[in-house]
Order: sequence, then structure tokens, then C-alpha cells
Amino acid sequence: MQVLSGLLPLAVCCVVIAATPIRQEGTSGTALDDGIKAIDFYLKGNTDLKCGWERGTFMLGLIELYKASKSQHLLDYAMNWGNHYEWKLCNFDTRVGGALSAMDPPGIENANNQLCGATYIELYKLDGASNKTMIAATMAEFDSEISDPKTTSYWSWVDALFMAMNPYARLGGVTGEQKYFDKMFANFNASCLEGPVPDKTYAFWSDEYHLFYRDDRFLKSTTFWGRGNGWAMGALVAALQNSPASDPHTDVLYRLAVVVTCFSCCEG
Repeated sequence: MQVLSGLLPLAVCCVVIAATPIRQEGTSGTALDDGIKAIDFYLKGNTDLKCGWERGTFMLGLIELYKASKSQHLLDYAMNWGNHYEWKLCNFDTRVGGALSAMDPPGIENANNQLCGATYIELYKLDGASNKTMIAATMAEFDSEISDPKTTSYWSWVDALFMAMNPYARLGGVTGEQKYFDKMFANFNASCLEGPVPDKTYAFWSDEYHLFYRDDRFLKSTTFWGRGNGWAMGALVAALQNSPASDPHTDVLYRLAVVVTCFSCCEG
């Protein structure tokens, strides 16, 4: 893997863009006020308490908005959501796709069902990190995966990086246990950097185009999914934000994040 291939011109591009001033026109109030209005509007029309990847993504945004605004009703909603599911991971059947994937990971082993665990961990920290019930189910599942080598090949589509690396990285951060970072990188490596080997590795990362493929059906093509690369970038950010400086894997993750960011800036 040549992660640094073509990095210099891309880095120059990023420096130029970063130096470009951003104007805000026609805004009213603050971004936080607008964010709260938007989320309140959404919640009024969506009173169901789902726990899949869509709502899991939404909940991470809600938590960040709470941290910035300290709006108590947002925290209350999130705590009610966690209590509703008894702090357990989702357990839905969900299709993920990919030619080499012999089967979709079942139930709580499926990354789409694990993202809710990231919000549970955030709430656990906000609650003083004293109620282990809030992270017990997430920890139990990830400990089980660590002990089972076959789970290293479970991330057979690029979305899985975001869905699983968010809770894995947070669990490693809140417990201080390196095993969660090691497992996270092992799965990431099998999905993105090694392979392809049938039912084992997928080689999503393209050294040539500096982007991630959606899954192994598109390898060596010029077909890339914009949202999928957004998922991958979000996964890299979560991993870097929660990993300790001593984690030996952060250098590779950081360089990939820089390359994707710079290439996206330059190429659109």
C-alpha cells in the first residue's frame, strides 16, 4: 500500500483551500440555534425510537449538538432512547452487499446494528462513567468478536467502517484497553488495505485514485460512491479522535485521512 503516493501536490491543494476565507451570508441567529430548530422539527415528525444505522448516525449528531449547546431536552431524548433499548445493540436483519461476502453478518454482529453503541458510550461518559450497564452489551459483543478470528472479515462494505469503528474507537478510549483499537485496525486492514482474498479481505482502498470503493464488486474500476467515502472519512476521524497517542495504528489512519481530504478538496 502506497498511502503517500501523490500526497505532496494534494497537500499543497489543501493548503490553498484552507487559506480561502469562507463567507456566511443571509444567516440568522447562530448555527447552534438553527441546529436545535432543525432537530426539534425532525423529532416532532419522527416519534418512533429506531436503533438502526440511520438513527444511530442521527444520534451521534444529536449528542454533538448537545455538547455544544447544553440543551437539556436533547440529552433527555438520548437517555430515553438508550433506556428504551436497555442499552443493547440492534438485532435486525440487514443486507450489505459485496461479491465476496458469503453472507451478511447476523444480528448484533452486523456493523449496521452496532453504531448505536457509540451513542451509548457517549452517554456513559456524560453520565459520569459510573453505570457500566450503559456499555455492557457493546463491550460483550466486541469482546466476543475479538475472540473469534472469522469476524475480521465482517466489514465487507465501506459503510461498515463508520458503523463499527465509531463504537470500537470509543470503547477503547473509555476503557483504556488497547485490544479494542487492535481489533478495529485488524478489521479495517482486512477491509481496506489487504486482499482481496475470498471471504477474508476486500481491498477497498485505491492507491491509484486515493478513494475507497463501496465494496469488492467495484475493485479496479473508476466507480466510487461519494457517500461511501464520507462514511470512511467519518470512521477515520472517530478512530483518530479516540485513539491514544501510543496506538501504533494511528499513523496509517492519519495519512489516509489526509489523502482523502486533500483529494476530495482538489477533485470535488
